[in-house]
Amino acid sequence: MSYLLLIPFFLVFIIFCVSFKSDLNAQEYDNKINDELKTFDYNYKEIQSLEDDENFYKLNNNHLYQ
Repeated sequence: MSYLLLIPFFLVFIIFCVSFKSDLNAQEYDNKINDELKTFDYNYKEIQSLEDDENFYKLNNNHLYQ
């Protein structure tokens, strides 16, 4: 009889564990997305600065030799 009283406790405990685990997965997923966005932003800025430098030298070379 006493074992039957433990069934609701275990059901609630299992539901709590499953919901807590999904929250952890969501937080890890958000962290991975934020890391990817930071990496993309850094790479974009680097490429943009290289393109700006290249265009600057092209403009200066065109002005020097024309």
